[in-house]
Amino acid sequence: MKTTISILGTTLFLVLILSCQSEREKTFQSEFDKIQGTWTIDNFTLPPNAPDSLQNFFKSGILLFEKCKYYSKISVCGGEAAVNEAIIALDYIYLYDVQQFRLSVIHKEATPKTFPIAKAIQLFDGNWEVMIDDNKMVAKRKDVIKSYLPPGSFYKGEVMFTATRK
Repeated sequence: MKTTISILGTTLFLVLILSCQSEREKTFQSEFDKIQGTWTIDNFTLPPNAPDSLQNFFKSGILLFEKCKYYSKISVCGGEAAVNEAIIALDYIYLYDVQQFRLSVIHKEATPKTFPIAKAIQLFDGNWEVMIDDNKMVAKRKDVIKSYLPPGSFYKGEVMFTATRK
């Protein structure tokens, strides 16, 4: 009798674990599917206290979130961004626990050598709350994790943008 109860208990535990993983996987894939595509940034906002060097930097932008599949607890996905017409690489992951996307931009071979990639990194790197309703996106940066940089060397303040799916 104890063996039967033990087997039933173990089976129930495994079913619960697998169903949680399945729910997690469904959430990841749903978020990846929503963000996938090309987005034109309509409005980019920095607060008045943002550094002057960043205030007038952003002129135009397009974000390409390529198709991504959930493979494990975390999947790093790729894409591209065009910031002020310069092409840069865009990596993103979905942070399930906080329901945010972590964006990261980096220089790529096609990026002009004169493009100030450090400014783009200060504006786009970080954890973003992303709300998508049909073909409209509203994104607000919530956090920047750059603990390896000296304090004050990286703008960690508020950044917001709206975008339309192309």
